[in-house]
Amino acid sequence: MDTKETERMASSQMSLSKARNFGTEMIKIPRLIADRMKEKFKLSIAPVFIGKSVGFKEIYTLSLDNLEDMLWVVENDKDTYNHIRIHFTHYKDEFSGSYSQLSGFENSLCLMYSRALDRTELNEYNAIYSSYNQVHVRKGDLDVVKEKFKALFQSLVGGTITTGEGYTSFVMIPRIELLAYYSKILLYNKYHNDNKIVTINVCLASTLEAAEIRELETYGIENGEIEVSSLEVKKLIDRAYSPNQLTVVFDSIDESNKVVDNVSDYDMNSLCPNQCP
Repeated sequence: MDTKETERMASSQMSLSKARNFGTEMIKIPRLIADRMKEKFKLSIAPVFIGKSVGFKEIYTLSLDNLEDMLWVVENDKDTYNHIRIHFTHYKDEFSGSYSQLSGFENSLCLMYSRALDRTELNEYNAIYSSYNQVHVRKGDLDVVKEKFKALFQSLVGGTITTGEGYTSFVMIPRIELLAYYSKILLYNKYHNDNKIVTINVCLASTLEAAEIRELETYGIENGEIEVSSLEVKKLIDRAYSPNQLTVVFDSIDESNKVVDNVSDYDMNSLCPNQCP
Protein backbone atom coordinates (compact mmCIF):
# COMPACT_ATOMS: atom_id res chain seq x y z
CA MET A 1 0.00 0.00 0.00
CA ASP A 2 1.62 3.34 -1.01
CA THR A 3 2.05 6.13 1.53
CA LYS A 4 -0.65 8.49 0.22
CA GLU A 5 -3.23 5.70 -0.01
CA THR A 6 -2.32 4.49 3.49
CA GLU A 7 -2.65 7.99 4.94
CA ARG A 8 -6.01 8.45 3.21
CA MET A 9 -7.31 5.17 4.60
CA ALA A 10 -6.03 5.98 8.10
CA SER A 11 -7.77 9.35 8.00
CA SER A 12 -11.08 7.95 6.77
CA GLN A 13 -11.11 5.08 9.22
CA MET A 14 -10.21 7.41 12.12
CA SER A 15 -13.26 9.55 11.35
CA LEU A 16 -15.41 6.45 10.89
CA SER A 17 -14.50 5.17 14.37
CA LYS A 18 -14.30 8.51 16.19
CA ALA A 19 -17.48 8.05 18.19
CA ARG A 20 -16.85 4.42 19.04
CA ASN A 21 -13.85 4.25 21.39
CA PHE A 22 -14.76 1.08 23.25
CA GLY A 23 -12.06 0.70 25.90
CA THR A 24 -9.12 2.73 27.16
CA GLU A 25 -7.04 5.58 25.75
CA MET A 26 -3.40 4.98 24.91
CA ILE A 27 -0.67 5.73 27.42
CA LYS A 28 2.99 6.32 26.59
CA ILE A 29 4.54 4.61 29.59
CA PRO A 30 7.81 6.18 30.77
CA ARG A 31 10.67 3.94 29.60
CA LEU A 32 11.84 3.29 33.16
CA ILE A 33 8.43 1.80 34.07
CA ALA A 34 7.96 -0.05 30.76
CA ASP A 35 11.34 -1.74 31.21
CA ARG A 36 10.38 -2.79 34.72
CA MET A 37 7.10 -4.27 33.41
CA LYS A 38 9.04 -6.36 30.88
CA GLU A 39 11.51 -7.44 33.55
CA LYS A 40 8.65 -8.36 35.88
CA PHE A 41 7.25 -10.66 33.20
CA LYS A 42 10.53 -12.61 33.21
CA LEU A 43 10.47 -12.85 37.01
CA SER A 44 6.81 -13.55 37.78
CA ILE A 45 5.01 -14.95 34.71
CA ALA A 46 7.67 -16.59 32.51
CA PRO A 47 8.33 -19.17 35.28
CA VAL A 48 4.73 -20.40 34.84
CA PHE A 49 5.51 -21.32 31.22
CA ILE A 50 8.97 -22.67 32.00
CA GLY A 51 7.66 -24.78 34.89
CA LYS A 52 5.15 -26.46 32.56
CA SER A 53 7.59 -26.80 29.64
CA VAL A 54 5.59 -24.42 27.44
CA GLY A 55 7.51 -22.32 24.95
CA PHE A 56 7.11 -18.57 24.57
CA LYS A 57 8.76 -15.53 23.07
CA GLU A 58 9.31 -12.33 25.02
CA ILE A 59 8.60 -10.40 21.80
CA TYR A 60 6.05 -11.13 19.06
CA THR A 61 6.79 -9.11 15.93
CA LEU A 62 4.24 -7.50 13.62
CA SER A 63 5.00 -5.98 10.24
CA LEU A 64 3.12 -2.86 9.20
CA ASP A 65 1.20 -5.17 6.84
CA ASN A 66 0.10 -7.25 9.85
CA LEU A 67 -1.08 -4.10 11.60
CA GLU A 68 -2.97 -2.93 8.52
CA ASP A 69 -4.67 -6.33 8.25
CA MET A 70 -5.94 -5.87 11.81
CA LEU A 71 -7.30 -2.41 11.05
CA TRP A 72 -8.74 -2.43 7.52
CA VAL A 73 -11.99 -4.13 6.56
CA VAL A 74 -14.52 -3.44 3.80
CA GLU A 75 -17.21 -1.53 5.67
CA ASN A 76 -19.30 0.43 3.14
CA ASP A 77 -19.14 3.46 5.46
CA LYS A 78 -20.46 1.40 8.35
CA ASP A 79 -18.60 0.64 11.56
CA THR A 80 -18.53 -3.15 11.87
CA TYR A 81 -16.17 -3.32 14.85
CA ASN A 82 -14.66 -0.99 17.43
CA HIS A 83 -11.92 -3.00 19.07
CA ILE A 84 -9.33 -5.71 18.49
CA ARG A 85 -8.79 -8.62 20.86
CA ILE A 86 -5.35 -10.22 21.13
CA HIS A 87 -5.92 -13.68 22.58
CA PHE A 88 -3.29 -15.62 24.49
CA THR A 89 -3.34 -19.29 23.50
CA HIS A 90 -1.37 -22.44 24.25
CA TYR A 91 -1.10 -23.96 20.80
CA LYS A 92 -0.94 -27.71 20.31
CA ASP A 93 -1.74 -29.34 17.01
CA GLU A 94 -4.82 -31.39 17.78
CA PHE A 95 -6.48 -30.32 14.52
CA SER A 96 -5.23 -32.97 12.05
CA GLY A 97 -2.57 -30.65 10.64
CA SER A 98 -5.08 -27.97 9.61
CA TYR A 99 -2.66 -25.23 10.65
CA SER A 100 0.70 -26.37 9.32
CA GLN A 101 1.80 -22.73 9.30
CA LEU A 102 1.70 -22.77 13.12
CA SER A 103 4.09 -25.72 13.50
CA GLY A 104 6.71 -23.34 14.91
CA PHE A 105 4.35 -22.64 17.83
CA GLU A 106 3.83 -26.27 18.82
CA ASN A 107 3.45 -26.46 22.64
CA SER A 108 4.02 -22.70 22.84
CA LEU A 109 2.30 -19.41 23.51
CA CYS A 110 0.70 -18.20 20.28
CA LEU A 111 -1.03 -14.84 19.84
CA MET A 112 -4.30 -14.84 17.88
CA TYR A 113 -6.61 -11.92 17.24
CA SER A 114 -10.22 -11.14 16.54
CA ARG A 115 -12.36 -8.03 16.05
CA ALA A 116 -15.51 -7.14 17.97
CA LEU A 117 -18.26 -4.56 18.12
CA ASP A 118 -18.84 -3.84 21.80
CA ARG A 119 -19.25 -7.35 23.29
CA THR A 120 -19.98 -9.17 20.03
CA GLU A 121 -17.07 -10.73 18.16
CA LEU A 122 -16.97 -10.83 14.38
CA ASN A 123 -16.79 -14.41 13.16
CA GLU A 124 -13.18 -14.17 11.99
CA TYR A 125 -10.09 -15.27 13.91
CA ASN A 126 -6.46 -15.10 12.87
CA ALA A 127 -3.07 -16.27 14.12
CA ILE A 128 0.01 -14.31 13.10
CA TYR A 129 2.76 -16.82 12.44
CA SER A 130 5.45 -14.59 10.90
CA SER A 131 6.17 -10.92 10.37
CA TYR A 132 4.20 -10.93 7.12
CA ASN A 133 1.76 -13.83 7.33
CA GLN A 134 -1.32 -14.95 9.19
CA VAL A 135 -3.73 -17.85 9.02
CA HIS A 136 -7.47 -18.00 9.67
CA VAL A 137 -8.44 -20.10 12.69
CA ARG A 138 -11.85 -21.66 13.32
CA LYS A 139 -13.73 -20.36 16.38
CA GLY A 140 -13.99 -23.81 17.95
CA ASP A 141 -10.25 -24.37 17.55
CA LEU A 142 -9.47 -20.97 19.07
CA ASP A 143 -11.61 -21.89 22.09
CA VAL A 144 -9.61 -25.12 22.54
CA VAL A 145 -6.20 -23.41 22.61
CA LYS A 146 -7.52 -20.59 24.81
CA GLU A 147 -8.69 -23.13 27.39
CA LYS A 148 -5.28 -24.82 27.28
CA PHE A 149 -3.70 -21.44 28.02
CA LYS A 150 -6.08 -20.83 30.92
CA ALA A 151 -5.18 -24.23 32.37
CA LEU A 152 -1.56 -23.10 32.74
CA PHE A 153 -2.69 -20.65 35.43
CA GLN A 154 -5.21 -22.84 37.19
CA SER A 155 -4.67 -24.35 40.60
CA LEU A 156 -6.76 -26.50 42.92
CA VAL A 157 -7.81 -24.55 46.04
CA GLY A 158 -10.16 -26.26 48.48
CA GLY A 159 -11.37 -28.62 45.80
CA THR A 160 -12.21 -25.75 43.43
CA ILE A 161 -10.34 -24.86 40.24
CA THR A 162 -9.35 -21.19 40.40
CA THR A 163 -7.53 -19.00 37.91
CA GLY A 164 -4.23 -17.98 39.43
CA GLU A 165 -2.29 -14.73 39.46
CA GLY A 166 -0.92 -13.69 36.08
CA TYR A 167 -3.82 -14.90 33.95
CA THR A 168 -5.19 -12.74 31.14
CA SER A 169 -7.52 -14.26 28.55
CA PHE A 170 -7.12 -11.48 25.99
CA VAL A 171 -5.96 -7.89 25.64
CA MET A 172 -8.69 -5.61 24.32
CA ILE A 173 -7.46 -2.62 22.28
CA PRO A 174 -9.80 0.08 20.96
CA ARG A 175 -9.58 0.32 17.21
CA ILE A 176 -9.38 4.12 17.36
CA GLU A 177 -6.34 3.92 19.66
CA LEU A 178 -4.54 1.38 17.48
CA LEU A 179 -5.29 3.59 14.48
CA ALA A 180 -3.85 6.56 16.34
CA TYR A 181 -0.71 4.56 17.12
CA TYR A 182 -0.46 3.51 13.47
CA SER A 183 -0.82 7.17 12.44
CA LYS A 184 2.12 8.09 14.70
CA ILE A 185 4.18 5.50 12.82
CA LEU A 186 3.11 6.94 9.44
CA LEU A 187 4.01 10.46 10.58
CA TYR A 188 7.41 9.31 11.84
CA ASN A 189 8.15 7.51 8.57
CA LYS A 190 7.13 10.54 6.53
CA TYR A 191 10.02 12.52 8.03
CA HIS A 192 12.56 9.69 8.38
CA ASN A 193 12.98 8.32 4.87
CA ASP A 194 16.53 7.21 5.70
CA ASN A 195 15.54 4.95 8.62
CA LYS A 196 11.84 4.14 8.74
CA ILE A 197 9.89 2.08 11.24
CA VAL A 198 9.40 -1.36 9.71
CA THR A 199 8.07 -3.57 12.52
CA ILE A 200 6.16 -3.37 15.80
CA ASN A 201 7.25 -5.45 18.77
CA VAL A 202 4.40 -6.74 20.93
CA CYS A 203 6.39 -7.22 24.13
CA LEU A 204 5.12 -9.48 26.90
CA ALA A 205 5.03 -7.67 30.23
CA SER A 206 3.55 -7.83 33.71
CA THR A 207 1.42 -5.22 35.44
CA LEU A 208 2.88 -3.59 38.55
CA GLU A 209 1.59 -2.69 41.99
CA ALA A 210 0.55 0.99 42.22
CA ALA A 211 3.12 1.48 45.02
CA GLU A 212 5.92 0.18 42.80
CA ILE A 213 4.85 2.49 39.95
CA ARG A 214 4.95 5.47 42.32
CA GLU A 215 8.41 4.48 43.56
CA LEU A 216 9.67 4.27 39.99
CA GLU A 217 8.08 7.63 39.21
CA THR A 218 9.85 9.27 42.15
CA TYR A 219 13.16 7.73 41.12
CA GLY A 220 12.62 8.79 37.49
CA ILE A 221 11.80 12.38 38.43
CA GLU A 222 14.86 12.61 40.68
CA ASN A 223 17.09 11.29 37.91
CA GLY A 224 15.55 13.31 35.08
CA GLU A 225 13.99 10.28 33.35
CA ILE A 226 10.38 11.34 33.98
CA GLU A 227 9.03 14.88 33.72
CA VAL A 228 7.35 16.24 36.85
CA SER A 229 4.42 17.47 34.72
CA SER A 230 3.85 14.07 33.05
CA LEU A 231 0.33 12.66 33.49
CA GLU A 232 1.15 9.25 32.02
CA VAL A 233 2.02 7.65 35.36
CA LYS A 234 -1.26 8.79 36.89
CA LYS A 235 -3.14 7.38 33.90
CA LEU A 236 -1.35 4.05 34.29
CA ILE A 237 -2.21 3.86 38.00
CA ASP A 238 -5.81 4.83 37.25
CA ARG A 239 -6.06 1.73 35.02
CA ALA A 240 -6.24 -0.21 38.32
CA TYR A 241 -4.70 -3.30 36.78
CA SER A 242 -4.42 -6.30 39.05
CA PRO A 243 -0.69 -6.72 39.87
CA ASN A 244 1.40 -9.41 38.15
CA GLN A 245 -1.11 -9.78 35.32
CA LEU A 246 0.02 -10.66 31.79
CA THR A 247 -0.11 -7.67 29.44
CA VAL A 248 1.67 -6.31 26.36
CA VAL A 249 3.63 -3.16 25.53
CA PHE A 250 4.02 -1.88 21.95
CA ASP A 251 7.44 -0.79 20.65
CA SER A 252 8.32 0.44 17.16
CA ILE A 253 11.52 -0.84 15.51
CA ASP A 254 13.37 0.92 12.68
CA GLU A 255 15.41 -0.42 9.76
CA SER A 256 18.53 -0.45 11.98
CA ASN A 257 16.67 -2.79 14.37
CA LYS A 258 16.61 -0.11 17.06
CA VAL A 259 13.69 0.91 19.26
CA VAL A 260 12.25 4.28 18.20
CA ASP A 261 11.82 6.00 21.56
CA ASN A 262 8.99 8.42 20.75
CA VAL A 263 6.82 5.70 19.14
CA SER A 264 7.44 3.00 21.77
CA ASP A 265 6.34 1.95 25.28
CA TYR A 266 2.62 2.27 24.46
CA ASP A 267 -0.26 0.72 26.41
CA MET A 268 -3.78 0.76 24.89
CA ASN A 269 -5.06 -2.17 26.89
CA SER A 270 -7.99 -3.49 28.80
CA LEU A 271 -7.01 -6.84 30.32
CA CYS A 272 -9.86 -9.30 30.15
CA PRO A 273 -11.68 -10.71 31.98
CA ASN A 274 -10.52 -8.46 34.88
CA GLN A 275 -10.73 -5.02 33.23
CA CYS A 276 -13.22 -5.47 30.39
CA PRO A 277 -15.69 -2.55 29.94
